[in-house]
Amino acid sequence: MNLVKLEKKNTSNLYYGNYLLLEKTNRVSIGGVCVPNEISNKGIITNQMSNLWMDMTSHIIPNHILATDSRMLLILGANPQKRGCITAVKKCIPIPFECIVRGYYVPTSKSWDSYRTSEHINGIPLQKGLQESEALPYPIFTPSTKEANGKHDKNISFDMMKLKMYHFIKELFSDDNVSEDYYVKFSSDLCTKIWKISIKLYEFAHNFALDKGIIIADTKFEFGLDDDLNIILIDEILTPDATRYWDADKYQVGQIQTNLSTLFIRDYINSLGWYGPEDGKLPKITQEIFDITSEIYSELYKKLFGKDITSIIAEVSMEWNYYI
Repeated sequence: MNLVKLEKKNTSNLYYGNYLLLEKTNRVSIGGVCVPNEISNKGIITNQMSNLWMDMTSHIIPNHILATDSRMLLILGANPQKRGCITAVKKCIPIPFECIVRGYYVPTSKSWDSYRTSEHINGIPLQKGLQESEALPYPIFTPSTKEANGKHDKNISFDMMKLKMYHFIKELFSDDNVSEDYYVKFSSDLCTKIWKISIKLYEFAHNFALDKGIIIADTKFEFGLDDDLNIILIDEILTPDATRYWDADKYQVGQIQTNLSTLFIRDYINSLGWYGPEDGKLPKITQEIFDITSEIYSELYKKLFGKDITSIIAEVSMEWNYYI
């Protein structure tokens, strides 16, 4: 069976053979719109945080990381000015789903609209009367599509995910002799593996973070297939860009929690009546909001991993300066 080789086209990233130099930046996108301001130190914090989480969860699933050390990154052509923000990763075929795991009820999120009308989310039935920020009986897997051109991703049921995966996998193969039964079974098994892995990743991270005084309410993962059709963890994981973090010491059921993530900015914009491009031009955001968000990122990293931003920058600079 021959796998069609696909390449993800992205002019902001650099390819070197089978390597991809992935850069985290200080920019942020809200509702599919790139915000003009930058969050100071966001790039280095999210890159270091994602790499740490990837390393800590490698016993659950292999990931795409190939190199994080400055020596190898410089050999591959990394820009020294981007030190601390770049990781060398393996090329793969991205699986086109946002693999979201939720552990708490967040009624302010549009993703929960179906629960308010039918006590279901992504086809999963839940108990009636959940309160704001209440922990769910168990973490749930709620996949969504990955829409292009700034469109909102669409929540789908697990059965719909299997159907879409079937069409996705079928397009990847060039062997017309492969049976339909094989496509169906391979696609179904792949979805089941992704579901189980996503739950395991969330449970591991939630337990680790809770021990540090942080709650992970929900997060998303992305996966890819390598040349041998093995599932690997890709993109970034458990960064404040992709995760709803709360302060466990301030957590109270029945109340809205302060988001220790990029959602802090989104919550502010929502308070101004803007939820996406359909509401017109993005409102102006004061620099103070971005400064506060930068502090949130730094404090979150310190609580989880015990280092402040000054120490992180100093360690990264020392390593890179040795080889420059």
